[in-house]
Amino acid sequence: MATLLVGPTRTYTTIQAAINVTSATNDNPASRAAMDVILIDPGTYTETLDLRASWLLPVILRGADPTNRPIIASTGAAQAVRADSVYRGTAVGELTLEDLIFSGWTAAGNGVIYITTSGLVVRRVKFTGCTSRVIRSVRGTATRYGIVDSCEFLTSGLTTGLILGDSAYTDVINCKAVCPTNVPFYSDLGGASRNIEHNSILGTWNSGGNTDVITVTGGTARGNVLQNLGTGARYGIYEFGAGSYTENVLYGTFATNFFGTDGGGNQVADPLFTSSATGDLTLQLSSP
Repeated sequence: MATLLVGPTRTYTTIQAAINVTSATNDNPASRAAMDVILIDPGTYTETLDLRASWLLPVILRGADPTNRPIIASTGAAQAVRADSVYRGTAVGELTLEDLIFSGWTAAGNGVIYITTSGLVVRRVKFTGCTSRVIRSVRGTATRYGIVDSCEFLTSGLTTGLILGDSAYTDVINCKAVCPTNVPFYSDLGGASRNIEHNSILGTWNSGGNTDVITVTGGTARGNVLQNLGTGARYGIYEFGAGSYTENVLYGTFATNFFGTDGGGNQVADPLFTSSATGDLTLQLSSP
């Protein structure tokens, strides 16, 4: 494992330069522990990150200071992060993005992060000022999980969802999202989800749309939709499959707040976020 440092005074002044080096020297690590780590100093980096080299590059991109995360700002290109569909040889590990901010991406129809293979890990990443879908497609396998953990979505996106998944073994947990009009937070349209848990979601809906806070359709094997908080969409949860929704507090503007298999403990109630107007999704003391 090598650690490559990126910053104005570092060996690599762009993130892509460090990606190119690890692509040549560590593209097929023997284990996750052997994956290269690219540490990025605070600052603004206006660049597109391409991790395609006939395979998905297993590497960790991490902000060096979690309290002052680097900003990856829009170049006007289609995606901020693009990965390919094939792991090279016996490569072990996932493309991992941690402690970053993506800002201003407006032309990314396929997603600010677009990955067509298994094994994307996104932790403690903030998306702000983007007018595109944020992540497509979150997917995983029995050995390479898809994970979106502790992320902030303060942005807009396409009608199919801020996060669009299409395969099994995916966790979306501990996130906060302020969704635009008629855009669900999470939408799995092609395969079996794993767990969507502990997310706080502010949705919006008007009479021209048909939007849920969480939409899970297609496939047969479902994990739980567990302990999510949400308000403002037309429906709360639309879960069509073998899984269930359990202990969620959701309030939609339409009569049917939940659709699918009720696992118990759900409440049709406003979770009482501190300030929906400002996107403060902490809870008031009187929250149910």
